[in-house]
Amino acid sequence: MTDLLLGVDLGTSSVKAVVTDLQGTTIAAAAEAYSVQQPRPGYAEQDPAAWWDALCRTVRRVTSQCDAAAIRAVGLSGQMHGTVLLDAELNVLGPAVIWQDQRSAAQVAEIEARVGRERLLAIAGSPVATGFMAATVRWLQVHEPDVWARSPSAPAQRLPPSAHDRHVGRRPQRRQRRAPPGRTRAWSPELLAALDLAPDLLPPLHPSDAIGGALTSEAATALGLRPGIPVAVGAADTACSAGRRRGRTGRCCSPSAPAAS
Repeated sequence: MTDLLLGVDLGTSSVKAVVTDLQGTTIAAAAEAYSVQQPRPGYAEQDPAAWWDALCRTVRRVTSQCDAAAIRAVGLSGQMHGTVLLDAELNVLGPAVIWQDQRSAAQVAEIEARVGRERLLAIAGSPVATGFMAATVRWLQVHEPDVWARSPSAPAQRLPPSAHDRHVGRRPQRRQRRAPPGRTRAWSPELLAALDLAPDLLPPLHPSDAIGGALTSEAATALGLRPGIPVAVGAADTACSAGRRRGRTGRCCSPSAPAAS
């Protein structure tokens, strides 16, 4: 029996799944689209339940074209920067606010004023923008404090979209882009303090090819896979595609909960 790998990408417009052999040859592929909701001007939201339903159907389509029992591991990638809030039992507290969302312009200005634009670039290597988790979290703190309060002060309770489907493993995981040259793969105490975020909200960072957990029995049943298959932490879609273009594995720095930037 030839060993196989399953890759899943949770994109903005669709979920894609591909099965390959260990040399990277495609054995099967499938995709399913979903929509972006815009309940108000400038808003961009998606339903995490729709992600999961589409993921289950897509994975079952690809595994129907191959020997599902031969799949030895799962790798993940997905859209960046969005935010999903979970309660203590890992129930979703509302729609995912994705990277296209524009509601947090005032919070972007607030963060830049608190930290300083040049200082922010020096620490994070990137400016903050609407749709980034830091800005969305600040917006939620101001405009939806009751929802924010239901999301406990514990690791992995604030997640980006592509991390939501990591409940297939032991704990939800989040990936992060490769650390810029000269910068450490660590959370900045200065930025956390400026954003009034406790350090214990954020877990340690992990490489994208680290094992984030094993496929649970419940998820395995929904996906048509064997329980216990290792699930890699994964990486953001842009980082993965950049790594592929450069002939690399796309290995990135990866936390298991949201970033402060």
